[in-house]
Amino acid sequence: MATKQLATWACSLEFSSVPRAVVDAAVRSFQNSLGCIVGGSTHPTVQQAIEALKPTFGDAKHTIFGQSTKNASALLTDASNAALINGIASHVHDFDDTHLHTVIHPAGAVVVALLACSESEKARGRSVSGKDFITALVAGIEIGLRVGNAVSPNHYSEGWHITGTVSPIAVAAALSNLLHLQPDKATNALGIASTQPVGIRVHFGTDTKAFHAGRAAQNGMLAAQLAQGGFTAASDALEGRRGWVEVLGNNSNSLDEQLEQLATFSKQDQSNLNRERWEIEKNTFKPFPCGIVIHPTIDACIQLHNTHNLSDRTNIERIKTIHLKVHPLVFDLTGKKTPKNGLEAKFSVYHGAAIGLVLGSATPAEYEDHIVNDPHVLNIRGKVVAEVDERMQSDEAVVKLTMSEGSEIEKPVQHAVGSLAHPMTNEQLEAKFLKQVAPVIGQSQAEGLDRLAWKILELEDISVITEAGK
Repeated sequence: MATKQLATWACSLEFSSVPRAVVDAAVRSFQNSLGCIVGGSTHPTVQQAIEALKPTFGDAKHTIFGQSTKNASALLTDASNAALINGIASHVHDFDDTHLHTVIHPAGAVVVALLACSESEKARGRSVSGKDFITALVAGIEIGLRVGNAVSPNHYSEGWHITGTVSPIAVAAALSNLLHLQPDKATNALGIASTQPVGIRVHFGTDTKAFHAGRAAQNGMLAAQLAQGGFTAASDALEGRRGWVEVLGNNSNSLDEQLEQLATFSKQDQSNLNRERWEIEKNTFKPFPCGIVIHPTIDACIQLHNTHNLSDRTNIERIKTIHLKVHPLVFDLTGKKTPKNGLEAKFSVYHGAAIGLVLGSATPAEYEDHIVNDPHVLNIRGKVVAEVDERMQSDEAVVKLTMSEGSEIEKPVQHAVGSLAHPMTNEQLEAKFLKQVAPVIGQSQAEGLDRLAWKILELEDISVITEAGK
């Protein structure tokens, strides 16, 4: 009965029953995701998708974000293509949120599907409020993360891209809430979503990795639409024999524990500081657009750049070797020694260390192809030697520079910026948003969009956000 219980919880969730801290976490997730969508909208991967799919564009009522400047007017399409393309944009820079236990990027696919569905509802005469939107976002993310918990870590280690496999289920849960589906139809929505997993990790470092997020949004929307129209699926699609958990989980954990935790939410005083934390509250936000296990190394290297004046070419050329001690996942996820382009470099701890030391920065600009192949960056990258330390946590690293005259400089990072122990502040998220979005739609419009994102709970109609993001 796990599928039905999860679906019932999702479609029945009301804003009044969500703790304030959970609402705040959802608003932060939305603001960060919106910045990534607009910030990624001009990436060549997204533009290739737009040009390839233009012949398939249907009913032009749905926004593809960030295209007004390029096209001299807003670029509109049907709901399905909007979810796909905006979903690709949300993930293309690898700058989106991360749930550290599962390595799921939970918000992107859910946000773009909710935005597209909200525009569909608007066309039918219903305005979706900010509170409605955030309630549905919480429902989707919470269900997605709990399903992810049930198959972690085996699912990811076997090669599935868990963001793409879980997100159709998360999207179906979110839309079941937004569309006020009854429990039986919501159960069918989760079931239909479960048969549409997307993504294998061999595609990391290519356009197709970002496609996983967009396709997951599209598949989750399709599941909710079919279920709303009466389409059926197995009522035990997640937990049943040959169901999603058994087939994709490889002897994974049961959903029972996740269900028990959800059940406690209705019994606990949600204002109690000692209450059990929701999974969305464990979401983290990236200060750097790359695999999150690289972040401690980049953090340390940027600090070394700033404290030892490595912007001075003479000083950085004195570096003989760069020795990294890192968590075991760093080699598994980000061990590319010679990335050829920006997409590959997002999975290279060697490039991350080099740009941190040479440029003192790691933004999307430092992952452009010309920076990845810059001779000075390549020279420093070639001096990086990485070593696994089994004792290290995933948000920890040590960087040691050995200089040409034999001296050593060491910088440990115990908790990287952006980790649960050292989270990004709202002010840092705002700066990240503006740095991504202003080059796309202009500084003034970007500031206005950022204000709307933070004030989403006050909006009676979230269509003002899609208008501002065109």
